[in-house]
Amino acid sequence: MSIEELSKKLQLWRKNKKTPTDRIPEEYWQDAVKLAKKSNKPSMVAAKLGINANDLKKRMGTPIKKRKYPKEIKFQELKLGKSESRIPVIELTTTHGLTLKVYQ
Repeated sequence: MSIEELSKKLQLWRKNKKTPTDRIPEEYWQDAVKLAKKSNKPSMVAAKLGINANDLKKRMGTPIKKRKYPKEIKFQELKLGKSESRIPVIELTTTHGLTLKVYQ
């Protein structure tokens, strides 16, 4: 089975499933595993099929790489001139509108 054929089957299944929480049928997972093993690119196969890459890798028996975080976080002190005003020295705003203001 080609990736295009399986993609069409999954699209049809998604269109006709009864509830949003229905699980992908096992036969489709098995076909996805075969394709991923054949291509040796599970992330690419998962992306083309619209399925979770980590779920596919688990079904393949592939260990999932975890992100490595630094053991130690280093901060650097900012030395700024003295100011009597209450104007923020640093101002950061998230995409959700949360603002962090740092005063000296």
